[in-house]
Amino acid sequence: VQKHPEVEEVNHVHHAGNSSGIVDGAAAVLLGSKKAGKAMGLKPRARIRAFANIGSEPVLMLTGPVDVTE
Repeated sequence: VQKHPEVEEVNHVHHAGNSSGIVDGAAAVLLGSKKAGKAMGLKPRARIRAFANIGSEPVLMLTGPVDVTE
């Protein structure tokens, strides 16, 4: 980071100097029906084909991703 001070001027760049040591991320998703999208003049940009979620033991913290991908 010290070699590239200009990076600090760009607010949307994530690097080792401004990101969490564990994880850092954010997302926003707008879900709606085809009818509602048409009414608002929106075009779909993606399609949800499948999803999964899982709860895992907090003590075994990083095992959840393994279970959900299986």
